Amino acid sequence: MKTCKSCAWATLVGAIGAGAIFMSPDTEARPSEAAAVASTFELDSVHSMIVFRIKHMGVSYTYGTIHMPEGSYSLDFDTPSNSTLEVTAKVENIDTGNDGRDKHLKSPDFFSSRQFPEISFVGKSFEKIADGEMLVTGELTMLGKVNPVEAHITWVGDAQTPQGHKSGFEAEFKIERSKWGMTKYLENDSLGDEVTLYVTVEGRAG
Repeated sequence: MKTCKSCAWATLVGAIGAGAIFMSPDTEARPSEAAAVASTFELDSVHSMIVFRIKHMGVSYTYGTIHMPEGSYSLDFDTPSNSTLEVTAKVENIDTGNDGRDKHLKSPDFFSSRQFPEISFVGKSFEKIADGEMLVTGELTMLGKVNPVEAHITWVGDAQTPQGHKSGFEAEFKIERSKWGMTKYLENDSLGDEVTLYVTVEGRAG
């Protein structure tokens, strides 16, 4: 089967890091537990991922993932200004389930992975908007350009596990890929400009 280059949607970033369709947050999570866990966690890359989706031909959504994101976070729901969040994803880890499309996405038409091998997000301000929920304003760096984005974070939980003290959250945000200079297939509406990013994170206390 021939690979349709126009099917090679576009951006993420994702990274950041979500399964193929974002899972609903655990409504049993207690924000008080998150507040009590104001230590720094390192991302468990094996159990964290970024899922992205983009509209294709105006009739459907194409999904992809970016595996093995890295980074750290500390989410303090009592004093949000004490929170930190940094996530980095390697373009080489993009996976859309089609080798030809993945190769095209890593080309200069889209992510230009040789010149810009990483995508990163750094949280700059944190605002508690509900129990266990935060609005994070930060900077997304992709293709050598930096633009502000807002991400909605939902705390999932924390626990002592056989692998140590772990916690996790999920985040969702939208970007317009053209703001980072990624404009391939916009002219004929083969691929949308808006990309939704879902990030699922599991971290281990340092």
